[in-house]
Amino acid sequence: SATNLITNGGFESNTTGWSAQFGGESISRITSDFKFGTASIQIIGGTGNQGINTGYVSGFNPSTAYTISAWVKDTGGAIVLQVDEATSGSGYIQSQNSTVGSGTGTWRRVSYTFTTSSTTGKISVSFSFTTPIS
Repeated sequence: SATNLITNGGFESNTTGWSAQFGGESISRITSDFKFGTASIQIIGGTGNQGINTGYVSGFNPSTAYTISAWVKDTGGAIVLQVDEATSGSGYIQSQNSTVGSGTGTWRRVSYTFTTSSTTGKISVSFSFTTPIS
């Protein structure tokens, strides 16, 4: 069974642990549209790319493969998942990213498998959308 290392991945109570990625958009927890449970996160506003990201999260082992997945509903454009790695002392190591799909207007699972570096101490995860969601 997989272990969820990302805090509050289901947004069932709030958006704690997640923030708007580019600054022009806002995020909110909604209960009117969701894939599982009773809630999801909604990104609105902004004029260019939109996205959400976690702060740095500990608990990832060096030189280890991980898969990040999420159910996403987007109306168009590319969906990019990015992982930023840092040492436990916050020294930047690297970024890895992949276009994991494009919006279809329906809920769909996207995933990305990455391998941490030999010196990783923590990671940050972000999802970006190249077409603003209105």
